[in-house]
Amino acid sequence: MSHFIQRIMKNFESIQEEQTISSNQNRFDVDHESLFILIIFSIYCSFFTLWYGIMTEVTCAAMALASFQRDIPHKQLPYNAWIPYSMATPMMYTVAYLHQTIGLYAAIHADIGFDSFVINLMMMTCVQLKILLYF
Repeated sequence: MSHFIQRIMKNFESIQEEQTISSNQNRFDVDHESLFILIIFSIYCSFFTLWYGIMTEVTCAAMALASFQRDIPHKQLPYNAWIPYSMATPMMYTVAYLHQTIGLYAAIHADIGFDSFVINLMMMTCVQLKILLYF
């Protein structure tokens, strides 16, 4: 391992020179129209992600509030689950209920992240195609 590190340190200048050459070859000029298209669609992606996040959070809050009214008076949990302890005491019921509610919010946030990623990826692919068709 130390021989490998010594070899890298010895050839550091040549590696750095190769990196600058390869980074200069990957540059390309972007005209104002394609940059404008990219900025507009980036704003659309941000707006749709924010809108989807707000709608999903409102839905999650409505589900939690409905569960408060429906399940707490009857000492039921929002979701069917096997719990390895007795919920006879109010403290244990509260812990289990909060666990499921926090799990709901965690799942909703993961859903927002994954779904908006896929939608934004498709939109950015369309932007790239639009820019290619522009030329």
